[in-house]
Amino acid sequence: MLGTVLELPEDALEEYVLSNTRFYYGAAEMLREDILEKFSRKIGGIFYILPSSVHELILVPESTFICTEYLREMVKEVNEDVVTKEEWLLENVYYYDSEKIKIRICNKKENM
Repeated sequence: MLGTVLELPEDALEEYVLSNTRFYYGAAEMLREDILEKFSRKIGGIFYILPSSVHELILVPESTFICTEYLREMVKEVNEDVVTKEEWLLENVYYYDSEKIKIRICNKKENM
């Protein structure tokens, strides 16, 4: 399926939703290098990937600059307050390096 990236409302933190066209198990789109690379070009570089649920991911451009601990806390709160346990993913925050075209897990306490 073709991945879909949606822009969230203007008053929100600059973030985007990544899922598939059905918004069903769309977090697997994180494995699609072509989509991540296309998004990276659209925003001009590096971004964070937050696993919102098994159905979607939140993408946050690095230019927004937020400490990774804050992003990890956001994931944790969404898991606890919004997402059913069956739809949880890990509370890791990922980082897409557009130069190396790689995803890595951000270390705890790490500020990029």
